[in-house]
Amino acid sequence: MAQTSYYKVTITEHDYKYTTYTTWVSATSKNQAVAKAAALAGQEKTRREYERTGDRRGVAVDGLLEPEIKLEPATLDEYWDYREEVKVSE
Repeated sequence: MAQTSYYKVTITEHDYKYTTYTTWVSATSKNQAVAKAAALAGQEKTRREYERTGDRRGVAVDGLLEPEIKLEPATLDEYWDYREEVKVSE
C-alpha cells in the first residue's frame, strides 16, 4: 500500500477575478493531490454559484466530499478519441 502524505494545494482560476481556491488533502502522490484539489475546487465553485443563483444542480447537500482518485494507463488512440470529454456514471 502506498504511503499517504498531506498536501496544501492552491489553484488559481484565471477568470476576471482570478479566484484562488486553497485546499488541504491527503494523497498517495502529488498528481493525486492535484486531482483531488481540482475536484474540491470545482465543488466549491458550484456551491458558490448556487449561493449566487439559487440553482441547486451539482451541489453536494452535506458540503464538500473528498473524491477517490484512480489512475489508469491509456493509449494514445483513447486519448484522442475521448480528450476534452467527461463521462459520468451514477
